[in-house]
Amino acid sequence: QSLFRMLGDPARAERFVRLGKRIVWACVLLYTVGLALGLCWLDFHGDFWWPTWLLLYLPPPPYLLPLLLLVPLGLLFDWRTLYAALACVVMVFGFYDDFEWQQPRAPREPGQELRIVCNNIGGRGNHRLTPFVEQHDPDLILLQEAQRRGEGYAKQYGERNLHTAYHGEFVCSSRFPILESGLVDDILCDGRPVAARFVTEAHGRRIVVYNVHIASPRSLLDKLKGRGGIAQLLHDLGFGMGRDYGAVETVCNRLVAAEALLKRIGAETDPVIVGGDFNIPARGQAYHRFAGQFQDSFEKRGRGYGFT
Repeated sequence: QSLFRMLGDPARAERFVRLGKRIVWACVLLYTVGLALGLCWLDFHGDFWWPTWLLLYLPPPPYLLPLLLLVPLGLLFDWRTLYAALACVVMVFGFYDDFEWQQPRAPREPGQELRIVCNNIGGRGNHRLTPFVEQHDPDLILLQEAQRRGEGYAKQYGERNLHTAYHGEFVCSSRFPILESGLVDDILCDGRPVAARFVTEAHGRRIVVYNVHIASPRSLLDKLKGRGGIAQLLHDLGFGMGRDYGAVETVCNRLVAAEALLKRIGAETDPVIVGGDFNIPARGQAYHRFAGQFQDSFEKRGRGYGFT
């Protein structure tokens, strides 16, 4: 009742509207600046600390949830705040989520391109991959999590006149002869080699191929859901009620393994192709290190957001 009486007084109502505008603008500007700084941090340094590392694996739309409150308040007090809301949407979906819109590629010219297929087959077998391979007829096939299936793939792709080599979980099938192959067994993540190295000679050029599989973070992500994340944070802060799930060590080991692999690949003197299942979001220090040393094929030729 007092609010309606206040609004019945034009002077008091005007003061109320001015105050509302200031508060809404302050909230919108704080949110916009905070969102921009937060997204920049996640994009370049998000994998340095496990709580922000977790955020790298979350879909970006939840970052826009404050707009559910700010947009109605903007419509009520000052519609111009909607420009800031629009800028936030563009930041998230246009820049942070890295939408790509490349021109259609030129027709394939023999001797100048290699068509490569990478797939983590996991427990699915080859029933989804085979039609894709038959449709696209790749020059090079890189498979991960193919333990104990290498011989079967060698036989299957041998019928397509492909040369196949396999080590551990890694399989490489090539239209061209495979000259060398072996595990990169001195760079580990979660106790497993992160890559295998293959050498082939395509179109008269010697090419080194790294088939990469950095261990999935799924197990740790599941442990840190809900109260697990709170328990890990309490442990890091020194509270006895916390619990250590190894988040700090796991995140650190992933960065160390990625850096060691980059150093190894950087020492190659022949052209290098790196493919596989990196289990790295398209943001964070690890991704930018790879993208800075190599060309991201989706960034060069992809369309959309690249969800897989």
